[in-house]
Amino acid sequence: MESAFLKSLDPNINNDSSAKYSERAKDLNEGLKSLNLDDDIEDSGEDSVLLLDDNEKLLIHSEQGFLQALNIDPTDKVKVVSIFGNTGEGKSYTMNHLFFEGEEVFRTSSSQTSCTLGVWAKYNPHLKVICLDTEGLLGISKKENQRTRMLLKVLAVSDVIIYRTRAERLQRDMYSFLGGASKAYKEHFATALKKAIGDNGTTGGGAGIGPGVIVFHETRHTQTLHESAGVTQSAEDILQGEYFDCL
Repeated sequence: MESAFLKSLDPNINNDSSAKYSERAKDLNEGLKSLNLDDDIEDSGEDSVLLLDDNEKLLIHSEQGFLQALNIDPTDKVKVVSIFGNTGEGKSYTMNHLFFEGEEVFRTSSSQTSCTLGVWAKYNPHLKVICLDTEGLLGISKKENQRTRMLLKVLAVSDVIIYRTRAERLQRDMYSFLGGASKAYKEHFATALKKAIGDNGTTGGGAGIGPGVIVFHETRHTQTLHESAGVTQSAEDILQGEYFDCL
C-alpha cells in the first residue's frame, strides 16, 4: 500500500491520467509565463521608499539600511534633489516625469486629500540622484509645526530643491517658506554641514553650502519671470528683489 502510494507521487509514472495532467500543467505553465511574474517582482522595486512618516519618525536607522533600501552603490557620488510646494500642486507628478520617464514612482491622486504624507525617496542610478518627494504645505493638518520641521530637515540634506507652484503669480507663502528655511538653515544646519564637509576632506571651507533653488512656476494666463527679464535684470534678480520685499 505504501509502495503504491509512493508510486502515485512519482512524476515519471507513465499512465494516461498523468499524461493529461502533464499536458494541463504545460498549458498552465505557458499561461503563467504570459503573466511575466518575474517582471512583476522587478517592477515592485520601482516603488519609492518611505523615509520619514507624518509623525517625523525616521524609518531607516543605518547607513547600510539606507543604501540597501534605495539600491545605491556605496561607491557612487550622488546628489539629492527634493521638491516642495503646496498640497495638490503636482509635486509627485513632476518628480515622476522629471526623473522616471512618467512612471508612477511617487504616488499621485486626484483626491482632495493629500496623497503624500511624510517624505518618500527613490534613487535614479543613471543620473545618480536621490529624489525626495515631500508632504505638501498648506494642507489640512493638526501638525503644521511638525511638518515644517520635517521639511527643513529635508532641505538641509538637499543639493537642489524645486519649489513647485501652480498659480498665476508667485504667492507670498513661497517667499515666506524660503525665508524661514534660509534662516533655520543658517541657525541650525550650517555649522553641522560645514563640519561634515571638513570631515570628508572636501576643500572650499563650506562657503555657499546651501542648496540651489529652482522655482517651477506653472501658469495659464500670465507670463513667467523669464518674460519680464532683460539684459540688466535676470529672472533670478527679480526673484531676489521680490523675496527681500516680502521679508
